[in-house]
Amino acid sequence: MHNDLQLITVNVQSKDLQLFTVYVQSKDLQLFTVYVQSKDLQLITVYVQSKDLQLFTVYVQSKDLQLFTVYVQSKDLQLFTVYVQSKDLQLFTVYVQSKDLQLFTVYVQSKDLQLFTVYMQSMDLQLFTVNVQSNDLQLFTVYVQSNDLTLITLNRQSKDLQLFTVYVQSKDLQLFTVYVQSKDLQLFTVYVQSKDLQLFTVYVQFKDLQLFTVYVQSKDLQLFTVYVQSKDLQLFTVYMQSKDLQLFTVYMQSKDLQHFTVYMQSKDLQLFTVYVQSNDLQFFTVYVQSKDLQLFTVIVQSKDLQLFTVYVQSKDLQLFTVYVQSKDLQLFTVYVQSKDFTTFHCLCAV
Repeated sequence: MHNDLQLITVNVQSKDLQLFTVYVQSKDLQLFTVYVQSKDLQLITVYVQSKDLQLFTVYVQSKDLQLFTVYVQSKDLQLFTVYVQSKDLQLFTVYVQSKDLQLFTVYVQSKDLQLFTVYMQSMDLQLFTVNVQSNDLQLFTVYVQSNDLTLITLNRQSKDLQLFTVYVQSKDLQLFTVYVQSKDLQLFTVYVQSKDLQLFTVYVQFKDLQLFTVYVQSKDLQLFTVYVQSKDLQLFTVYMQSKDLQLFTVYMQSKDLQHFTVYMQSKDLQLFTVYVQSNDLQFFTVYVQSKDLQLFTVIVQSKDLQLFTVYVQSKDLQLFTVYVQSKDLQLFTVYVQSKDFTTFHCLCAV
């Protein structure tokens, strides 16, 4: 007896499999039942009852799959139905009815996928349509019509994706374009133009990500840039300019994080800087400058914390300093200077 499968029962009757029944009872699947009848599979029925799937039913009829139906009833999916007809998939239809998706329909026709169409009707997506033509996907087009997305069009050309383009036109996204070229992604570019995003651009080059750049221009984000170079992340840089974040910069170098730096400039944080070097954290420094914290500095060195220092300067705490040395805390010192405490010294030696 196995922990995952508390009970497995198989009943097989007759040479031509007039009746084949399997009962599976386990922790995650309260009841799993399979009925198979006849050599040519005139009827296959599967019942699955579990915690997340109240009812799961599959009907398969005939060798060439004239009719294939799946019913799924669960908490998040009130009804899920799949119809498959014929060997070459002349018609493939999926109906999904749930709380967030009122209707989801997929049509697939022919072996080479001369036409692939998806209709989606839901609260947020009034209509979602996909057209796919030919084996090598000479043309792949997606039309989406909804309240927030007036039109989404996707054009894909060739097997190696010489050109992959997405146009999105809606109330919040005036234009959204994606270009993908070649198998190894020599160039990957995304343009987003909208009211809140003036320009959004992504460049990806080579398999090992020699250069990855993101530009975001909007009302709240004046400039957002990301540079990623090489597999081991020799350089990772993020520039963010906005109303609340004047400048946000991240530098990451090497797998073992020889140098990790963050610059943050904003209204509440004038400067925020983090330096991390080496796996064992030989040096870790944080600078914070803001209205309530004039200066906040943390220095951590070595695994056994040979030196741990915190500087805090603010309105209520003129100076707050903590020194910690060695594993057994040979010296622990706290300096607090504030309006309430002119000078507060705590020296603890163990």
